[in-house]
Amino acid sequence: MVKSKKRKNQRFPFVGLILFLIFMAFYAVFDNPQNHFFTYLAAIAALGLLFIVAPLFIISLTRRSGATGLIEQLGYPLRNIHAQSLEEMQNMTPMEFEHFVGSLFQKQGYSVTVTGKTGDNGIDIELSTIINGAQKRSVAQCKRYKGSVGESIVREFYGSYAGSAEHGYLVTTGTFTNPAKIWAQNRPLTLIDGHELVHWAAKVQQTSGTSAGVI
Repeated sequence: MVKSKKRKNQRFPFVGLILFLIFMAFYAVFDNPQNHFFTYLAAIAALGLLFIVAPLFIISLTRRSGATGLIEQLGYPLRNIHAQSLEEMQNMTPMEFEHFVGSLFQKQGYSVTVTGKTGDNGIDIELSTIINGAQKRSVAQCKRYKGSVGESIVREFYGSYAGSAEHGYLVTTGTFTNPAKIWAQNRPLTLIDGHELVHWAAKVQQTSGTSAGVI
């Protein structure tokens, strides 16, 4: 928690400097019109510094969140990524896999938001749908694994949304251990392993645009 707060505080100097330079540029252009030399010199200097600081600010965000994470923070739409085999899914990047899973939910009528950033408390995808006239919130976590997802990961994911979402989906290209499966029983939590994911993707392609359930 302290680390996350420190990162946010590190952005304030960048934002403040950018706003200051924008103010100086407008001030130089619209104030003191008789002193043209000072006006144009201040405007050029302020705008020049602005074009230097703004890229540095973007680079700093990219390094903290990853290039793809930054794209998601800037509001780029959900990408429609196709895959048919488990091998194709396992060879995706983590962000590609999140978008792939998100597209499956979207094709079944969900409103989908891929968080696309670190520090999301285990929630990779925000889902919403209308059931009996009421909006319902669900969440999903994506694990692009080749091994097994254990009980501890399932517990942590459940704890990230319990009490704030109707349901959770933990989707992996790997498998789940037996303790993980047992712990998830009788909870608003669906575990989807690699083989079930392949089956789900094929079913969505056949029933795209319908209200077919998830697995």
